[in-house]
Amino acid sequence: MKNFVWGQVISLIDLDLDGDSVQIIKYFPKIYADCRPTGEYESEPMFHIEETHRSFTNIQAAIIHYLTFKNLGLNNDSLAQGVCRAIGVKE
Repeated sequence: MKNFVWGQVISLIDLDLDGDSVQIIKYFPKIYADCRPTGEYESEPMFHIEETHRSFTNIQAAIIHYLTFKNLGLNNDSLAQGVCRAIGVKE
């Protein structure tokens, strides 16, 4: 699998969103103690999109944030968070 600094990669998900391709990294985050990795990983997976430089606990939230970023640009996190909250998607 791909070398990923934030954790152990489970899978790479390639999506085509109407001609806009995005790669989502599903991974187990590293556990840190005293600002150092312990060599162990969390049991809950996370989803990361390199283009937005953000990780999420839910793939739906990752896609909503990506679409907001792609269509409206930077600094629209509160809009994406509001959409997630309105439709009941946990971030």
